[in-house]
Amino acid sequence: MTIATRIAILVSIIMTTKDTSLTETLSYLGLPENEAKIYLAALELGTGSIWDIAQVSTVKRPTCYVILEKLATQGIAYRSSDAKRTVYSVIPPKELIELFDQRKKHVEAKLSELEAIANKTPYKPAIRLYEGMESIKKIYNQCISVKNQSVLIYGTADVLTHFPDFFAQWTTERVKMNNLLRVILPDNTMNRSIKSRNEELKRKTCYYPESQFNPKQEILIYQNTIAYVALFDKQPFATVIESPLFADFERERFEIMWGTGDTD
Repeated sequence: MTIATRIAILVSIIMTTKDTSLTETLSYLGLPENEAKIYLAALELGTGSIWDIAQVSTVKRPTCYVILEKLATQGIAYRSSDAKRTVYSVIPPKELIELFDQRKKHVEAKLSELEAIANKTPYKPAIRLYEGMESIKKIYNQCISVKNQSVLIYGTADVLTHFPDFFAQWTTERVKMNNLLRVILPDNTMNRSIKSRNEELKRKTCYYPESQFNPKQEILIYQNTIAYVALFDKQPFATVIESPLFADFERERFEIMWGTGDTD
């Protein structure tokens, strides 16, 4: 193969591996951008030297070497010899997902021990700030991650019109996890309209006059957590407080309002 032909092939491969959606997808599995680029380059080459993979991935050779060695120690890449060269290959995508699933299961097996460490000081709340819609989605998904739980929300059905696709999927998953949603809403025509599907969607609603209760943010109460979510700004953000003490207090306040509102 001539040098010109080789360069033409490499350019063609480079054009296909610069699909940012693929690197973003791999980032969800824990591969940072450069690692994702190198994985994709090695995947398309099948087997390649440091030079080959660096050219295709556009990652500098020294960095490429360090990352490939790291991926090799993680079981994602393999090194072997091809004549006088050291060459690398990577595991197929299906095996990559299985590998991360195994790691997730390993962490989940130790989850109770990790939570015990975090809860050594139960009266000291953990406070975290989140920005951006993707981070907000993670909060909503987290609140339904444990089966057979109740999720309490002070809010508005407006969220269903602002993010219909996400909340439709979220509701399906919540029902699948057998998590009951109890929500206190301002009393208006739109919020009343969701009442008809309450039984189907494992949801109960309570209404307060809009003149008395019309929050500009949603408050989620779940497990030992309270999340204050502002969805309608240009940059959505949330403050999350993890504290059994605070969560129990908010549940008590929620129950007081529930008991005096117009429930379904």
